[in-house]
Amino acid sequence: MKELKAVIDTNVFVAALLGSRPASSIYKAFRRRLFVLSISKQVFAELEDVLSRPELKINPGDKEELLSVIKIGACVSDVTLKVSDCRDPKDNVVLACALESNVDCLVTCDRDLLVLNPYHNITIITPTKFLHLLKNL
Repeated sequence: MKELKAVIDTNVFVAALLGSRPASSIYKAFRRRLFVLSISKQVFAELEDVLSRPELKINPGDKEELLSVIKIGACVSDVTLKVSDCRDPKDNVVLACALESNVDCLVTCDRDLLVLNPYHNITIITPTKFLHLLKNL
């Protein structure tokens, strides 16, 4: 059976640490190795930055644990591909990561990305739909 490969957008990991049940379930599924996480160094740097924002009031221990779990368990790459297909230019780095990593899906809460589904044979879905996909594997 083929392993499901996914890019998880920064907003999903932030939501997980803020208590979103679907996003937290995705984080737990990753920790249990139920799918392969692909992340670029650029997206990882963005995640580090966002999780450090004081207005989010994220527990520093939770932040460090999440970043450590991703560093250890994810396929981290240095994406060189440039894309400009998203109406929000900041999201193009996520699309580039998904394309270059040849993932099955990109999981996000971002409407600017969701409207692009499907994107070059990559399914772009919400956390809830991703959980349904995982359950049906």
